[in-house]
Amino acid sequence: MLSQSHLICTIKKTFRRILRTYPILRKRHILNSFLKKSSGVIQVGAHNGQEIPIFVKNGVRDMILFEPIKETFEELFKNAESYCKDFNIRCVNKALGAEKKTCTIYLSSNDNQSSSLLEPKEHLNRFPKVSFSGEEIIEVETLDSFHLPATFNFLFLDVQGYELEVLKGASETLKHINWIILEFAEKELYKEQPLLKDLDVFLKDYKRIWRSLGHHGDAIYKRRTSAQ
Repeated sequence: MLSQSHLICTIKKTFRRILRTYPILRKRHILNSFLKKSSGVIQVGAHNGQEIPIFVKNGVRDMILFEPIKETFEELFKNAESYCKDFNIRCVNKALGAEKKTCTIYLSSNDNQSSSLLEPKEHLNRFPKVSFSGEEIIEVETLDSFHLPATFNFLFLDVQGYELEVLKGASETLKHINWIILEFAEKELYKEQPLLKDLDVFLKDYKRIWRSLGHHGDAIYKRRTSAQ
């Protein structure tokens, strides 16, 4: 039979586990429910395509996936090929921003998962095991320049602090975007990175319905109805 102290310790551990797990399950539930309603997904910062199975599982047939880093894009293209027979998937080796230009992306040591068009700042202190020793010249376009049809109504951003620049170049596209998931920070992980409050102001036509716990993570937005 458990002692009282052992029982209390067990309850505390279980409670902490629930606190860690519930936000993840809640995010997954919200994300899946929106994807099931989506007719097309735009993913900016698609990395090697690890989210493609999630899109496919939720019945999304049309996808356009942007990944600027050449080596990572080759992985993305290869992984997407196996789905192209049954799904409409377009892979684009470009970054997106507020204007068309050529610039440098800072390459991270964690399989490019933290690579950014912004120079790392607090990221170096928070994640000391991740280094930024490489650079690559990439092409930047605006999302609006692709003139995507209104069937693309879900926007997925994973651009390491460059979210606001992507949104600035998507004013026309946003007119038919109903749901947005993006990464946020409340401190500058990258130099001159917009914070969560800045994204909330820019996305005034959307209601933030979920966010990760802590000072950085994911946030999900839903287009406001006339009553909101």
